[in-house]
Amino acid sequence: MSTKVLVVDDEPDFVQLMAYNLTRAGFEVLQATNGLDAVHLARRHVPDVVLLDVMMPGFDGFSVCEVLGRSPITSRVPVILVTALDGVAAEARGMEAGAVKQLTKPVRLQTLLATVQEIVKRQRELFPCIEN
Repeated sequence: MSTKVLVVDDEPDFVQLMAYNLTRAGFEVLQATNGLDAVHLARRHVPDVVLLDVMMPGFDGFSVCEVLGRSPITSRVPVILVTALDGVAAEARGMEAGAVKQLTKPVRLQTLLATVQEIVKRQRELFPCIEN
C-alpha cells in the first residue's frame, strides 16, 4: 500500500522540491499551493499525512488544520506543520489547531522523511482497519 502525502505551501518551488524528494522516497504525492485547494484535495483523496505550511495568504495553515480536523472525512489524517515560524507559541498554536508535529524550515530531508514514516506508522497502528 502506497503512502499518500499531501504537500501544501504557497511557494510552488518548495512544493516541487518536497514532491520530488518524497516521490523518490516512494511516497505518492498530492500538491496544493493554497489552503482551499488543500482542503478540497484532502477531502477527495484522503491522504495518509499532510505536510502543511502555516504562513499562506488568505486561508492559513492553522485554519486548514482546523477544518481538516472537523471534517468526518479527514479528521483522522495527521497534519505536520512545516513552517518558518519558530518557538513555543507557534508550536502551541499548531497543536491547538490539531497538528501532530511541527517542523521548522529549513527542514533536513532525512528528518522530514523519518517524521512522515513515524507518523504514518503510528496512525496505522492506531487505526489498522482503515485503508485509503
